[in-house]
Amino acid sequence: MSLLLSGRDWSLYGVRGAIVAVNSLSLLVIAAVMNLADFGHFVFLWVIAVTLGAVGSLGGQLYIMRETSALQSDPARGVSAVEAIQIVFLWPAAMLGLIAISTILAGPLFLPFVGYEAPRPTEVFLVVAVGLTLNLIGHAATPLRIDDRLTVSMLVRDGGPQLILLTAALLATLLARPHPVVIFGFFLVLSLFVLALLAMTSIKRAFSRRQLLRVSGSARALGLRSFWGTSVLGNLNAQVDILLGGLFLSNADLGAYQILKRLANLASLPQIVANWTVLVGVGRACASSDVMMVQRLCRRAATLTLLPGITLASVLLLSLPAFLWFFEIENEQGIWLVFSVILAGSVVNIICGANFTVAAQCRLEHIALRARLIGVMFAAAMILIHGAALSAINLAVAAFIALSIPNLLLWLYLRRKLSIDTSLICLLRSERHMS
Repeated sequence: MSLLLSGRDWSLYGVRGAIVAVNSLSLLVIAAVMNLADFGHFVFLWVIAVTLGAVGSLGGQLYIMRETSALQSDPARGVSAVEAIQIVFLWPAAMLGLIAISTILAGPLFLPFVGYEAPRPTEVFLVVAVGLTLNLIGHAATPLRIDDRLTVSMLVRDGGPQLILLTAALLATLLARPHPVVIFGFFLVLSLFVLALLAMTSIKRAFSRRQLLRVSGSARALGLRSFWGTSVLGNLNAQVDILLGGLFLSNADLGAYQILKRLANLASLPQIVANWTVLVGVGRACASSDVMMVQRLCRRAATLTLLPGITLASVLLLSLPAFLWFFEIENEQGIWLVFSVILAGSVVNIICGANFTVAAQCRLEHIALRARLIGVMFAAAMILIHGAALSAINLAVAAFIALSIPNLLLWLYLRRKLSIDTSLICLLRSERHMS
C-alpha cells in the first residue's frame, strides 16, 4: 500500500485544515478580546458545557452512527424514528434539565467547600443549554456521514460549533460585551438557526437518498449504556486536566495552559481525518464479520496519519516561539516542557491508530469504556495528589496519562483478541502477510 495520499485524501485534509483554522481563529479572537484571567474563566465554562454535552448525549451519537452504518448491510439493525427522537433529544434534555435544577438548588450548599462560588441560575441554564445544543449539532452530522458526504459532515460536527462560537464572540465584541454569558447567548441563537437550515436542506436530502431509520422490529438500545460511558469518559480523558486543574490553578495560568494544549492537540489532526474516513466502512465490515476488511481499513487509516502526523508535529515544535510571542506567554524552559509532554500524548494517539473507531463499530465499546476509565482514574489521581501544589507540568503529565494509557490498552486488546493491528506498525507488514 502506497504511503502517498490521493486527491480525495488531500481534500479531506484541506477541509480539516480549514476547520482547524476556524477553531484556532475562534480561540485567537476570544483570547484577544478578553484578558487572560477572563479567558481562563471562559475556557472553564466552555469545557463544562462540552462535558455536559457528552454526559447528556447518553452515548447516542456513537450508538446511532454504529447502528445506522450497520443498517446499510443488515435491515434488522438501525434505530426506529421513535428511538431516534428519544436518543437525540428527549433523554438528553431530561438529563441536562435535571442537572441544571440540581446545580441551582444544591450548588450554594456544596460548591463553596471546593472553592467555587454559588453559580448564577442564568449562567447555569446557559451552560447546560450550550451542552444540549452541542449534542444536537453532533447528531446533525450523522445522516450526512452515512450519505458519504465526508467533508460536509466533518464541517458540521467539528467546524460548526467553533465557527458559531467565533461569530458569537464577534457579535458580543461589536456590542462591547465580550462576556461568557453574552457569547453563550449568541451561540444558542445562531446554533438553532444553523440546525433549522441543515434540517431543511442537507439532512432532508440524506434521508431521501439513504435508509437511515429502521422501519420494523422492536425497540432496543443494545450497548447504549456502554456508549454513554465511553462518550463521557472520552470527554473526561480530553478535559480532566482542565476540569480538575481549575480547582487549583489561577484563571491566568489555566488560560495559558489551555492555549498550549490547543496548539499541541493540533498534531492529532491526521488521526481525526483517518477516523472520519474509515468509520462507516469499519461499521459495515464489522456488521458483516469481515475481519480482513477491518484490517485493511486500519492500514488505510495508518497511511492517512503517518507522513502528515510526523510533519505536523515537527512544524508545531518549530513554530512554538511564534505562538508564545503572539499570546504573550513567557518563553522559558518550563513552557517548552509542558508543550512537549502534551504533544507526546498526541503522538501516542496517532501511533495507536483507529483503535477506538474499531472498538465502537465492532461492539467492543465496553472494552473502550474500561480503557478510558483507567486513564481517567490515573490522570485524576495525578492531579489530586499534588493538590494546591499543582503546576502546569503536572497537568501536562496528567493529560499525557489520560490520552496514552487508554490508547495503548485498547490497541493491545484488539491485537491480542481479534488479531487486528490498528497501529502504525501494521504498515510494516504486507497485506498478504496480515491476511
